[in-house]
Amino acid sequence: MSTFGVATSVIQTRKNQQSLRATVEAYDTVRLWDGREVDSGHVSPGDVLLLPRHGCVMHVDAALLSGSCVLNESMLTGESVPVTKTALLRIDKPFDMKEHASSILFCGTRVIQARQHNGEPVRALVLRTGYNTSKGQLVRSILYPVPADFKFDRDSYKFIIILAFIALLGLAYTVALKVSNFIKVYFLPNVL
Repeated sequence: MSTFGVATSVIQTRKNQQSLRATVEAYDTVRLWDGREVDSGHVSPGDVLLLPRHGCVMHVDAALLSGSCVLNESMLTGESVPVTKTALLRIDKPFDMKEHASSILFCGTRVIQARQHNGEPVRALVLRTGYNTSKGQLVRSILYPVPADFKFDRDSYKFIIILAFIALLGLAYTVALKVSNFIKVYFLPNVL
């Protein structure tokens, strides 16, 4: 029964890990700025994507260069309210992921609608792919969690060590008492 339980647990854990990996490594056909259609697994940072008007699922983290998009970010944030993302402003500030979050299309989000402005197609610059995306980092933290070191655990180990030391003292005292009684009963009466 133990072997069956361990084997079942290992098989289930393996299936869970494969399904988590599959969520990050999902592929689709995307259209690049130069007109080519490629698999999203072959896209690399620096490529410019054309987003379809009817929407799509993002398989990369990308910065919106032109147009605007209505997104469903519930996969990452848990919020069911659609979010509108606008193109990056052309300013002389260095790009920052947190500061320009209102222009970033994150991996795993669903583009509900892409809107063109001034007849210009909706373009997005690929920033990160695979496990480097926000979705990939989320899955990686589930697959390989950072070990938690709680103060309560350290204190409980100290408490157990102190109790073990007290138990050893009690054991030594009991053994010494029994040995002295054994010597008194069996050896001392014969000597006198």
